[in-house]
Amino acid sequence: MAEQPLLIVNADDFGLAAGTNRGVTQAFDRGIVRSASLLAGGAVFAEAVAIAKSRAALGVGVHLALTQVRPVLPPERLPGLCAGGDSFADGPGKLIARLAAGRIPRAEIVAEWSAQIERALAAGLTVTHLDGHQHLHVLPALRGILAELARRYGIGKVRLPGLGGPSRSPGEWLKAAGIAAMARLARPAFAGLSRPDRFWGLACSGDLHRENLLAILRNITAGSHELMTHPADFDPAMRQNLVWNYHWETELAALCDPAVVELVWASGLRLGNYRDLA
Repeated sequence: MAEQPLLIVNADDFGLAAGTNRGVTQAFDRGIVRSASLLAGGAVFAEAVAIAKSRAALGVGVHLALTQVRPVLPPERLPGLCAGGDSFADGPGKLIARLAAGRIPRAEIVAEWSAQIERALAAGLTVTHLDGHQHLHVLPALRGILAELARRYGIGKVRLPGLGGPSRSPGEWLKAAGIAAMARLARPAFAGLSRPDRFWGLACSGDLHRENLLAILRNITAGSHELMTHPADFDPAMRQNLVWNYHWETELAALCDPAVVELVWASGLRLGNYRDLA
């Protein structure tokens, strides 16, 4: 008898805000999420840890960040990354440009990412995998650092983004294609680290509505698969503070939709997390 396909439905940005924590909780309790990527510098990190510890079947990885949140280390130790402020100085585009120009010391990145991993471990979590916020871990300047830290901390599993699934728009497809191309080039650096066979949800990131989700599930066959999601339940005040054009609540509703849950079980998919990946 053929082995059931493994589906890792991963919720990104765990620990970012109370709304993302509520989203992960609801998508696990009522839906198909079984894995989450935790921002160690997120505003509600401690609450996220408590949620994870109360749900043994929820696997938690570290969502290594260099943008959009506060660092774990004191900002004064990271002059290149924080530029005198109390948070990371750059958005993704500017960070990529400064990395390419060699204007951010490698030692700062190693130190900060090490601190992010160590914060999760010190909180008592078993870290199932590593990935990068905004997929920055596949960039040439960063992929070797992630691989080095994965081996140092004995975390043998990593996300490798790919182009599976529908697209949110032509522009989003082009952006996703660029990320996927970088990910393919990162494979030699990640040699010896396990990853799912297929990755879904990149080109519809932030817009994984019910029909997109059902379409993805109908195309999953043999092997191991990761589906990236962004569920959240935000109050209006919190939403005003976010610049990301994500449909967080729409994704949460889709992940908990009875038709989605039924299709997973009817298709013989095995829900799991990175712990279940060979």
